[in-house]
Amino acid sequence: MKIDVFTHVLPTRYMSALKEKLGASFYLSHLLETIPELSDIAVRMRNMDEAGVDKQVITLSSPPIESVISDPKLAAELTRIANDGIAEMAARYPDRLLPVGSMAMNNIDACLLETERCLDQLGMKGMLMYSSACGRAIDAPEFLPLYKMMVDRNLPIWLHPARGANQPDYVDEQVSKYEIWQIFGWPFETTAAMTRLIFSGVLDRYPTLKIIAHHAGAMVPFFEKRIAYCYNTFNKLGESEALAKIQRPPLEYYRLFYTDTAVMG
Repeated sequence: MKIDVFTHVLPTRYMSALKEKLGASFYLSHLLETIPELSDIAVRMRNMDEAGVDKQVITLSSPPIESVISDPKLAAELTRIANDGIAEMAARYPDRLLPVGSMAMNNIDACLLETERCLDQLGMKGMLMYSSACGRAIDAPEFLPLYKMMVDRNLPIWLHPARGANQPDYVDEQVSKYEIWQIFGWPFETTAAMTRLIFSGVLDRYPTLKIIAHHAGAMVPFFEKRIAYCYNTFNKLGESEALAKIQRPPLEYYRLFYTDTAVMG
């Protein structure tokens, strides 16, 4: 059986609500023309059949809701619309689509309530989380109740990178050039988030927390030897306070993460 564990959708009602709120600044409409399977489940089923994929896990496509909707209350409202749409998609093909919920990461109270609704009422298989909450690290104390909720239910988090073209690569520029933000920025963002969860002690506090890191584990597999060498060197030189905060060698924590198997596409 082939299962694609990290695919994206854009429910129609969610897209309509986004367009209504964002008006002229709405920039996702073209995606449905070039990638119709984001909303059209019939097209998705045909694509799955052609590719020999038996099941797909469906998650909300980027960008993170909070990155385009700064109002916490409105972001939470749109998240509910998106999750209802994802649940409806999966209900049409329950044997082939596995739904995963989204959260508004600029509204932690609403985030926890919506996570509870997704998992306990909508029957979703886990939650999608971005590598940062509008630049705020996901090892911040406010997110600890979320991790506990996932551990208590023994359900995973799908970790997706968060970085936009509006995040420049150098201080004297306003935007990222040459698509650096996505091609190279996304793997960095995912790797940084994984590293923060390790060295902040989140994985020691919740050792059974399951996280699926997008794009084949980002930079970690390629940099395995560099990770081991550098942290070992820092430790010998007495220059790493980070190692004093964790209970095991760093690579043992990185191996706790699950990954999909597609670098892109």
